[in-house]
Amino acid sequence: MVAKSTKENLFPGQRESEKVLLVIHKHWWTLLYPMGKGLLVFFFSLLLPLWWQTFGAFLFGSRALVFVYLAWLVFWVSYVVYQYLVWQADRTIVTTERLVDFQVKGLAHKQMREVALDQINEITYVIRGWGATLFRFGEVIVRSVIGELTLDFTPSPDKIQSRLTALVEEATKNPPVTVEELVDFIKEHRI
Repeated sequence: MVAKSTKENLFPGQRESEKVLLVIHKHWWTLLYPMGKGLLVFFFSLLLPLWWQTFGAFLFGSRALVFVYLAWLVFWVSYVVYQYLVWQADRTIVTTERLVDFQVKGLAHKQMREVALDQINEITYVIRGWGATLFRFGEVIVRSVIGELTLDFTPSPDKIQSRLTALVEEATKNPPVTVEELVDFIKEHRI
């Protein structure tokens, strides 16, 4: 059963019985290039009227140029905000029952994958390269009955891997239901 919209719901499809234990966003490094590019172009665009005025051309000579200039500034501010919102929405949520991975690659490309904690077989991590080692990010690879789920650009993958391993061990600690218990449950809950 899916929980109704409340403040406790942190993601769509969250069940009533599950609680969010961990929310993992991609490392801030993934924001560096798009946000840096957007902010750099924006700030150089702010200096453009001063540069043009110095060399004899005046940007604000016509309303059309003013409109184009302001539209350019709004575009780059929107670009920076959009990159942040995509980074914020692209996350992995670990609950008491499952691991849910939301991938957002644009306005029209969203993907949600999930795996139950008791179906996870192995969790490993990989840190590749000097940049990843220096800034402490890498991949966490979750292997399950269903297949493999790779969480790329994960901050502190060693800590995330050990935390996920502990959560999986906790989830699988209870013994499976026996046939007798299942039959008793069905008898008790017949309609």
